[in-house]
Amino acid sequence: FAGLWEIDDPPFDWEITGRLLTWMAWQSALYLILTLIVEYLSTIPSVNALLGIVSNLPKKPMELDGDVKTEQDKLKQFCDDENGTNFDLTQCSDPIVIAGLRKVYNTASMVET
Repeated sequence: FAGLWEIDDPPFDWEITGRLLTWMAWQSALYLILTLIVEYLSTIPSVNALLGIVSNLPKKPMELDGDVKTEQDKLKQFCDDENGTNFDLTQCSDPIVIAGLRKVYNTASMVET
């Protein structure tokens, strides 16, 4: 690139790096907006169904891991009834109790063919 600019030109001159830095700034803004649009559209179930992506698989009973079963039994000790509806948080010493989650491992059927 010798001879394309003068020796006294600053490194951020338009002809040296200014044009490329401006182009990268426009691209970064454009791709950020594009990413946000794609992420937003991926949260809409009708758009996912239009693309053939199944994100909510039906509930199927599965066998629990041993450590999960042990943790559930430990937490059931703090419940007033068998259904686990009246959980006594004052008696439980665990800092975090997560309830109502399920595992979805069947990724082969995520995309319908």
